[in-house]
This record gives sequence, C-alpha cells and structure tokens, in this order.
Amino acid sequence: MDAKIVAAIVVIVVLVASTGYLAFAYGTASSKLSSDQSTLSQLETQLSSAQSQVPLALAMSHWNNIAIENVTSIMQEYAPNATLHWVGGPLTGTYTGTSQISSTWTKFTNLYEAVFWYAITPPTVVKTSSGYTVMAPLQFVVTPASDPIHTYILNVTETLDYQPVNGEYMLVNEVWMVKPLDLSVALAGYPTSQALQTQMVLAQAYAHWNAIGIENASLITSEYQSNAVLMWVGGPLTGNYTGTHR
Repeated sequence: MDAKIVAAIVVIVVLVASTGYLAFAYGTASSKLSSDQSTLSQLETQLSSAQSQVPLALAMSHWNNIAIENVTSIMQEYAPNATLHWVGGPLTGTYTGTSQISSTWTKFTNLYEAVFWYAITPPTVVKTSSGYTVMAPLQFVVTPASDPIHTYILNVTETLDYQPVNGEYMLVNEVWMVKPLDLSVALAGYPTSQALQTQMVLAQAYAHWNAIGIENASLITSEYQSNAVLMWVGGPLTGNYTGTHR
C-alpha cells in the first residue's frame, strides 16, 4: 500500500477519534455545566429565601417587643431617620426620628397593659429595590391602663420597610394602621364590656347584701367610699349619713 495512503488513513482515524473524544468531552462538560447551573439556581433560591427570613424575623421581634411593652428594645430596631405613620386612635400622626417614635411608643405603653399579639394570616415578605417590605394583618389583645378589667382588640395592619444600614437591616419606615374593637366584636359570644361591667356591679351589690345579712359592719363599711352618702328612709334610723366615720 502506498505510504501516502496509509498516512492519510492514519490521519483520518486520528481525526475521527479526536472528534469523538471532543464530542464526548463537550457533552460531559455541557452536562456538568447544566448541573452546576441547576445547583447555582437552587443555591440562589435558598439564599433568597434565607435573606427574606431576616426581615421576617425582625418583624416578629418588633411585634413581640410591642407586646411586652419594652420601648428600649422597640427603638433598637429603627434606623436613626426612620418614620412611623400612626393611623387611627389617639396617637394618629407621622413621627420622624427616634426621639418622636420613642415618645409615641411610650404613650402607647401608658395607654394599654397586658398586651399580646397574633397574626390573622401569615405575614408576607416582598423584595424591593432597596430592601424588604413585611406586611401583616395583626390583632393585639390589650387592657386599657385606665380600665384594666376590660379587654379590647387592636386590629392592626402593619407595613414595615427594612433597608441595610451599616451592614444590618433596620426599620426605616412603618405604617401602623390600628382600629380598637370591643372583644365581643372580635370574638362571637364574648360578653360586651357593658355586660361585664353590669355583672361586676351586680356582684358587688350581692356582696353588700350578704355582708348586711351576716351583720358584719366591717365588711359593709369597706364597700363605701370615704365620702359616700347613705339615705335611710323609714324606721328609727331615718336620715342622711355622709362619710364612713358615722
């Protein structure tokens, strides 16, 4: 066989083998690239999910601190130039800066006691161009400081905007929309505040009559205010008596 033909055949065989190897190598590399891209996509999804958990955890902490009425902890969550928009109730207004916001939350804690909260539906977290926004419909169960025997519901729609400040997410804008409700409105079958007050007064009246029935003057007198008036009509004790000393 001519040496040139043999050489040509060898070259062809080598080229075919090389082409096959290159095709195999390309297929392997392409498959690995596809796998790597899929892994990267999964990691990006996991990272995005993990990142969104940060503002959600901050929001939950914010609501917990409101519930336990810890103004110091509440204020640690705000950026220095944060804004609080309070919509509804006696504290309605826009408050800018930590001094005004702290004063507002202090007023809130002076208005209500024994606060706890729950979410009506799960909070939502939305990625924004500058950070994250957390939104949630909440209910805070409170008792007024001036009337602690009665319980009310604060229906709250919360919008919290978080942005990175000095390497950590902080609250830069908050919209607190609140509507106080009697517990009987929020919970079907629960007695109204007026009904509870009526029951309390009736119970006190029964206690008064029982104390009279057992002729316990100390118990009877303990129920009166110091400047109370007793108007006795009929019998030998007829008259008006003022003050518990008589």
